[in-house]
Amino acid sequence: MQTLSTLRNSGALLIVLFAFGVISAITGIASARHSAAESGAPTFALAYLEDPSGELTLADILARENAFADTASTSPNFGFTQSAYWFHIQAENSDPENHTWLLEIAYPVLDQITLYDVDSSGNAVVHSSGDHVRLDERDVSSRNPVFKVDIPTGAPKDYYLRVHSDSSMQVPVRFWSQDCYASNTQTEYMLLGLYFGILLALLVYNLMLIIWIQDVVYFHYAGYLLTFSVFQLAITGLAFQYLWPDSAYLNDHAVSLFLCLSAFFSTFLAHSLLQIPKNAPKHHRPFMGLAFFFLLMTPFSLVADYQTVMKTLTFGVFIGSLYYLYVATLTLRSGVSTAKYFLMARSVFLVSVVLYSLTAQGLLPIAGFAEYALQFGSALEATLLSLALAHRFKVIKDNSAKIQAEAKDTMELRVNERTLELKTVLEELTVANARLQGLNNTDPMTGINNRAFFESHIEYAWNNAARATEYLSIMMVDVDHFKSINDNFGHLIGDEVLVAIAQKIRKSLTRTTDQVARYGGEEFVAVLSSTDLEGALQVAERVRANVEAMDPMEFGLDSGVTVSIGVSTLSPATTPLSLRDFIAQADTALYSAKHQGRNRVVAFDPDPDAGAAPYCVSSYGIN
Repeated sequence: MQTLSTLRNSGALLIVLFAFGVISAITGIASARHSAAESGAPTFALAYLEDPSGELTLADILARENAFADTASTSPNFGFTQSAYWFHIQAENSDPENHTWLLEIAYPVLDQITLYDVDSSGNAVVHSSGDHVRLDERDVSSRNPVFKVDIPTGAPKDYYLRVHSDSSMQVPVRFWSQDCYASNTQTEYMLLGLYFGILLALLVYNLMLIIWIQDVVYFHYAGYLLTFSVFQLAITGLAFQYLWPDSAYLNDHAVSLFLCLSAFFSTFLAHSLLQIPKNAPKHHRPFMGLAFFFLLMTPFSLVADYQTVMKTLTFGVFIGSLYYLYVATLTLRSGVSTAKYFLMARSVFLVSVVLYSLTAQGLLPIAGFAEYALQFGSALEATLLSLALAHRFKVIKDNSAKIQAEAKDTMELRVNERTLELKTVLEELTVANARLQGLNNTDPMTGINNRAFFESHIEYAWNNAARATEYLSIMMVDVDHFKSINDNFGHLIGDEVLVAIAQKIRKSLTRTTDQVARYGGEEFVAVLSSTDLEGALQVAERVRANVEAMDPMEFGLDSGVTVSIGVSTLSPATTPLSLRDFIAQADTALYSAKHQGRNRVVAFDPDPDAGAAPYCVSSYGIN
């Protein structure tokens, strides 16, 4: 307990450091970014032209120069759009000693950016950037698209910029001298390093708590911190620069992918932190529904277009946050003090999501707090959630101390009451652990045991039979012509058939010691303890007959369903064969049943000198 108190006190100091660090980092980044208009940098005018078809060429643009409209700022924002946009940048350099400048587009997730450096004759030098272009193919290796441009002194220079992206059409334009850009980038990376470094420290701290306290809420929080940190690395361009510089595909989908995962962990964090099953049991299913939605969006984010995924996710996160706030209010009214920290944390995050969404949709300018709202909000949210976890730990510790004090000072009846309560809690934990173990050992489709259970149980049964010098039998069952059922009637019908067959097999096993499991695909396996070959064949024939008796019309099939079964029987105490050989014998017998015409039972002949066909039980009896 002393170690846990030390961890908690260290965590409180870490939380204060985190709050100060991230706020300073984000404020510093914003200040550095918006000080881009350094003294002596080229002044420029910025105009734009929308290209809905995305097919206009530079020649078309030069012919439509009068169609450009002036932007309201040097950081235009058109939100999500399918159009390409052209920008006319007319820059003037007043510095007689410096002709080489860096043109930065301060939004790292734009897909395709092409800069045309046009001279007075109409010829153009083409530069490419964006997150579809490898870092080593860019003018400058940086998280943001940056171009090297030459601007003569005293005469305006024209540049045309074409941008097309599935992400929000945000195009903040900055000119830098090389020295100033290097200095600003160094400061910016140092502050970002502080931001992500403290996130990492919080992650490590909570991983330690997982080991010491073994409470699932810390696992959910650690998962949220990890996935949200990678999301932030992706959206700031640092992931593409340092983690996957050669994968444009991953860079395209990383933002939406890790946003899905962070929302998934966030839902479970809210569920466990607010203790929904205990404090608001009616809301357990909606929480699980939200978690399933975000989990379902995860693979979808890898194949769908960025705009659709991000709009759907942003809406889901917004609705989910509102719902979390509603449930947290209910639990706070019922006396759950931890909920007040969660309410503050989620309220701050909700505001940041709204500001981020409005900026992404082009409804707010790219400036000030709105530009870094998501980072700022997530920083404060992580801080408040850490305080919530620390408070939760304190409540648990105080309650534990209170129970110990009452146990010493109250009468025997009160002690018995507390003991009964603790016993009830332990019974609930035992039931929960048993249920969890059952889920881990259960095939989710058929409801019977899965292969993991079989591999554990067969080893136990083998060792037990060896100690007791008893026979052990195994039965491999495969559905005949199952592929044709899937091909002709669809996988849903095929799944119904598998579920029905699984239940037939389970009901055909009359002893509690006999176990059946789904081995894989349309194949099942049954372990029959203390069963000789004759008994195993009788059980196998019963299974085969019960399956054959199923009504095909129940599934909409035009013919009946049958199974082929392979049986193997050994006495582990008297055989030199291994458990693996034992299973292989049943598999060999199963293949023999298939080759002999299906819908039959075949036993593996343990006598290598028998010579003739394997011992066989068909649908017409024992051969």
